[in-house]
Amino acid sequence: MLFRSNAEWYKRINRENQRIEGSDIVTGSGLLYHSAQTQIRSQILDHFDCKSVLDVGMGRGDNIIALAAFNPRLEKLIGIEPTENGYQRSLEWDKDIKNSDMELVGLGESLKDIDFKKIQFIHGSGLDIPLPDKSVDEIGRAHV
Repeated sequence: MLFRSNAEWYKRINRENQRIEGSDIVTGSGLLYHSAQTQIRSQILDHFDCKSVLDVGMGRGDNIIALAAFNPRLEKLIGIEPTENGYQRSLEWDKDIKNSDMELVGLGESLKDIDFKKIQFIHGSGLDIPLPDKSVDEIGRAHV
């Protein structure tokens, strides 16, 4: 299903997947999943003193946005996406976040505090990444 904006996608994901049972957050898909995944990834990145991340096959850039919100210590976050639709959606995050009330589900990190100067979205292939060797500390891949 294609959404007109990231804000529309966010509202649907929240409505369909938010499950908090008592004091436990039950993870599923959507931003709940991103919150739990990002919390773990952020701890690993901190442990290895990573300053930069590349997400290959980023889709609309959800992981990059979640990681930028959860770990503001990161200095550079890059996403690369081969599809035109995913890439175009990634470019809309800055505007969508400023115009909507979005946060990571259950953890409450404000997406409005993201420093978009640290984020770069690239339209291209993970087989031919237009970056110099060793220019990022951690590389993530799309979920299959």
